[in-house]
Amino acid sequence: GVGLSTDFGVTWKDTSQGLPPKPITSVVVDPTSPKESRTVYASAFEEGVYKSTDGGQSWVKKSVGLGAPSTNMRACRIIRHRDGTLFCLVTALRKDGEFVAQGPGLYRSKDGAESWHWINQSQALLWPKDFDVDPLDSRTVYLGASDAKNAEGGLYKTTDGGATWTRVARKGTECFGATVHPRKPNWVYLSITES
Repeated sequence: GVGLSTDFGVTWKDTSQGLPPKPITSVVVDPTSPKESRTVYASAFEEGVYKSTDGGQSWVKKSVGLGAPSTNMRACRIIRHRDGTLFCLVTALRKDGEFVAQGPGLYRSKDGAESWHWINQSQALLWPKDFDVDPLDSRTVYLGASDAKNAEGGLYKTTDGGATWTRVARKGTECFGATVHPRKPNWVYLSITES
């Protein structure tokens, strides 16, 4: 679930009313929303994205266009760019040892999570793992992926909002993702997970 602290973590209040009984993998607050009724987004593993417009007191599912509703809604991370664009990553699902093609990918919303659009369709990946967005330009995104019984692992970059992607790094079979320096967007830190 989601917890809220108003005293710097000394005490916590459960604010999970309306959330499914699934792992909440990330929470994002819209800093431009009113302080008395913050807009908050949460990614729920296997359930998609939920939104609150009252500081987390109640939640509503907002997953239209996200993943594959009957197959894979394994939402694992949300990022809100400072221009208001939301991004959500749906990661891999394996059934009977095989990766499922329906659902995994990076999705974008420009209307406050009312609708989502798959932005790496031109570079579909079976096992996307993490991503980051250039703090100065929401069209520039880095997306990490691991091999899924193939050689598609690596770090991918788009500078046109997902229309085209280029693999900019491959350091082994299991690329996790990247972090863009908040003040120096040309500095990108790559993380890998090798077994």
